[in-house]
Amino acid sequence: MAWRAPVRLRMAEASAALDAGRAAIAAGETRIDLSAATDVDSSAVALLLAWRRSAGARALAFEGASPALAELAKLYGVDELIGLVPATS
Repeated sequence: MAWRAPVRLRMAEASAALDAGRAAIAAGETRIDLSAATDVDSSAVALLLAWRRSAGARALAFEGASPALAELAKLYGVDELIGLVPATS
């Protein structure tokens, strides 16, 4: 089972989302389900990078990224670095 990211990953929610994701990773979660995260801004990319850093050397998969989130990650040139798996239609 994956930890499910919230619907809104924007600046206003970033701190709470960061803490929740880090807690899930610290508890051993290796997958983050991004399928609900459809209301995103560039803060979402920063969150993905922070969560990736929190995992350290452990594997961490990001699954079900919305087209908007995938496009932001690509725009910033980090899509391959964080290994986003886009949502399937």
